[in-house]
Amino acid sequence: MAADPLPSILSSPRPRTMSEWRARCEALEAELAALRDHAAPAAIAARPLPEPPPGARPADGDPSGGSTSQAEEAACWQAWFDQTPEAVAVWSAGSHVRVNRPYLHLFGFDDCPEQLPGTVLDLIEPAGQQPVGTFLAAHAQGRHRVTAIETRGLRRHGGSFDLGIRLVGVHWPGAPQAVATLTDLTPRRQAQEALRAAEDKARELVDSMMDGYLRCDLEGRLVDFNPAFRAMLGYPVDRLYAMTLQDLTPARWHPVEEAIVRNQVLVRGYSDVYEKELRCLDGAVIPVEVRTLVVRDSSGAPSATWAIVRDVRERRHAEEERQRLERQMQHAQKLESLGVLAGGIAHDFNNLLMVTFGHLDLLRRQLDPASQAHWNLQEIEKASRRAADLCQQMLAYSGKGRFEVKAVDLAEVIRDLVIMLEVSVSRKALLQFDLAPALPPVAADVTQIRQVVMNLVINASEAMAGRNGVIRIATGVTDCDQEFLASTWLDEHLPAGPYLWLEVADNGSGMDPLTRSRIFDPFFTTKFAGRGLGLAAVLGIVRGHRGAIQVESEPGHGTTFRIFLPTLRQATQQASPLGPAPDWRGSGIILLVDDQETIRSVGTALLQGLGFSVVTAADGVEALEILAAAPDRFVLVLLDLTMPRLDGVETFQAMVQRGLRVPVVMVSGYTEQEVSGRLGAVRPAGFLQKPFQQAGLTAVLSRLLPAAPAA
Repeated sequence: MAADPLPSILSSPRPRTMSEWRARCEALEAELAALRDHAAPAAIAARPLPEPPPGARPADGDPSGGSTSQAEEAACWQAWFDQTPEAVAVWSAGSHVRVNRPYLHLFGFDDCPEQLPGTVLDLIEPAGQQPVGTFLAAHAQGRHRVTAIETRGLRRHGGSFDLGIRLVGVHWPGAPQAVATLTDLTPRRQAQEALRAAEDKARELVDSMMDGYLRCDLEGRLVDFNPAFRAMLGYPVDRLYAMTLQDLTPARWHPVEEAIVRNQVLVRGYSDVYEKELRCLDGAVIPVEVRTLVVRDSSGAPSATWAIVRDVRERRHAEEERQRLERQMQHAQKLESLGVLAGGIAHDFNNLLMVTFGHLDLLRRQLDPASQAHWNLQEIEKASRRAADLCQQMLAYSGKGRFEVKAVDLAEVIRDLVIMLEVSVSRKALLQFDLAPALPPVAADVTQIRQVVMNLVINASEAMAGRNGVIRIATGVTDCDQEFLASTWLDEHLPAGPYLWLEVADNGSGMDPLTRSRIFDPFFTTKFAGRGLGLAAVLGIVRGHRGAIQVESEPGHGTTFRIFLPTLRQATQQASPLGPAPDWRGSGIILLVDDQETIRSVGTALLQGLGFSVVTAADGVEALEILAAAPDRFVLVLLDLTMPRLDGVETFQAMVQRGLRVPVVMVSGYTEQEVSGRLGAVRPAGFLQKPFQQAGLTAVLSRLLPAAPAA
């Protein structure tokens, strides 16, 4: 430990020159600074200070009655005493012995030092005089000490202020005296109050934050946190204070976070925003977003870190929901685009097939019943019907297929298919049935539901690739809420409620996510060759029945398809099937409106074969002109839906507005449901879907027109 310099300063010989006095004054000023910092050694109270030069008082002039050296010493003493920036005084028995100019200024007596009260206590509020009096009394009794007092001082012009007094008892020649250094504490108090207010505001801000706040020492121990951080993890306060950040962080994040602290926080003072995980009290691991900053001490060395921690579970969920909705929208847009394409192709094919079927009927009339050409016509008709079936599948994919709806027992439909299913699957595939009893009926087209079951089971069999496996077919009923329906394929604002479900599960090869995303695309296949629309038709049929599909599959773990159909009270009844065509003939003039000349030609022949006269029009504009010229001439109008200039819907609406009462049968390659949706509230008298043959045409006309009188 370094030797205390004060004994040597106080016991050194009296200075003889001005430079020595200046050195002595500097030493004494340093000693006073030490006293202000409460660092004065106890030995100072036991050693006498050098006697001040005689006559060196604030109000005195030049010293007198002494040698030149004494005069110099007195001048040097007075210079030091007055020039120190601190308010300094020498007190004796509670009276002023010596004061400097800052002391006078402190109490407001700098312009009238003669008015300074002789008693020290007169400058102190009565309530704060006791500590000063106690010190002076003790010092008078020889108990020398150093003390610091905070009290309230009184100014000359009134008012009080916070006053700090540092006292050291000394023994100069004469009575015991005290050297007092006084400080106006008002700025410090104001600074403290401002600091305290800032700290309170910062604490309030931190505590009111929605994000978590965390402060750790360099060992990772938690030293401070806000309520949001505590609520985020669920730990009690005392337990958090006993934990480290590593305790809260899963091990796989330790090297990641250590690298961030080492390479970012300690280098530049803060980190980029990064994501990690924290472990909650209940064991759950939650994702959080963090930015960490460093705290440095007065020397600039790192002393702690603090971080803002944001719980991103809701944001993750919202992002996942956004992505799900985006995928759903993309899927819906793809379905819509492909549906429009498929429907358009089906419509055009149906127009072409209309010509084929019409001429087949005309040829049958012209051929001798014994002609061998009838066999050729049958083969042409078979191929044409297969083409028509493909068109129906395309319409089914678009969700606009023709459904003959009735109450259906799903379990009964599956039981009726057992034999057909057994011969349709691989010999190595074992069928298992788990059909729930007493299921509520569904409003469905039996033929279309059979196609769904067959397509799913055949798809499951092919997924086994010739290996042994099990195909499980099960049914049941469940209540579906909006959240569940939103997670399925074909979420088109389906209503919550009871749904019948059909499950077809296999233990075949399974599918990866990319394959799963494309399984309902038309003609998409993972097999060596496509076999039609397959699952795409399933999608369209379920869509047309206002149902939903759920698919679960992983590579090597098989695939499960679940079809959800609304129970009968949920379903919307659709078109009823057409009845059989009777042997029937009519009479009168029919207006046939179609933009394709081949259809007008074959249609005219078919109608003439049923006993009607025919007038044709190539579009709606021409048809309205013909009707305007002779509105009562026609017994019926056969009106095509898709035409240039004025289509079937616009033509029909114009006829209604003009009050024309002639029955209208709408003809289209689209389904009746699709056409009805375009027409609105006012409906035509009938509908005929292309391609139709004479039997279908007869069935519609016989329902709307009377039969011709017998010849």
